[in-house]
Amino acid sequence: MHAGINAGDAICVARLAQRAAGQEHDQSCALPDQAGAEGKAASKHLGRLLPLKTRAEYDPGALPQSTAGKAVGWAETTVALAGTVVEQSSR
Repeated sequence: MHAGINAGDAICVARLAQRAAGQEHDQSCALPDQAGAEGKAASKHLGRLLPLKTRAEYDPGALPQSTAGKAVGWAETTVALAGTVVEQSSR
């Protein structure tokens, strides 16, 4: 969860010179959507990850393996998108 959220922040900082800083993680989805194609893709993945955040962090029961696997994939994709954006912005 945190890898995906932080990757979304990295995209926003690189493209928009700002990051979502509110208490609500909904901003973590909305702001990247304004940061180009990679940001839109990240926003889509964050929209899938964020509803699982509270459950994954605080629920004593584990997420089902299939759900956890999908969440890891969404986070990995978002991190990869952030890597591309940051690399492009450092040129």
